[in-house]
Amino acid sequence: MSKRFFAAAGLGILIIVQPAISDSLMPVALRCEYRVNPSGVDEAQPRLTWRVESPSRGAQQSAYRVLVASSTALLDRGAGDLWDSGQVSGSETVNVVYGGKALNSRQPCFWKVCVWDTAGKARWSAPAAWSMGLLKPGDCKADYIAFRDT
Repeated sequence: MSKRFFAAAGLGILIIVQPAISDSLMPVALRCEYRVNPSGVDEAQPRLTWRVESPSRGAQQSAYRVLVASSTALLDRGAGDLWDSGQVSGSETVNVVYGGKALNSRQPCFWKVCVWDTAGKARWSAPAAWSMGLLKPGDCKADYIAFRDT
């Protein structure tokens, strides 16, 4: 009888927990210009990509929101001082073009994305980062090095 009790209790817990687990989408694998946390991005408007995972078959993203900040502290507070896309309806997850303030050479950028499922439930990704490269020829301040200069 104890085996039947534990089997019934386990099935009851599975039924209670299953809807909570299956409804959640999770944004993962954040990339900027096809790379994970890249340094030296030379695109003035980088393209951002993420993947959405769910234990539920057929789950889809219905909207997203991208936050880009100049520091992790701002990003942790939910402030996108460089760009806040606002909630955008759609299932787009690939090559979302950065649409915020103009970025400068050597500027660090920290970002995260929130995705909504078709039921309206939202979930944030873990933070990611990229840094800008040299965007203009004048940004390079180095001198040429040659053997004859010695």
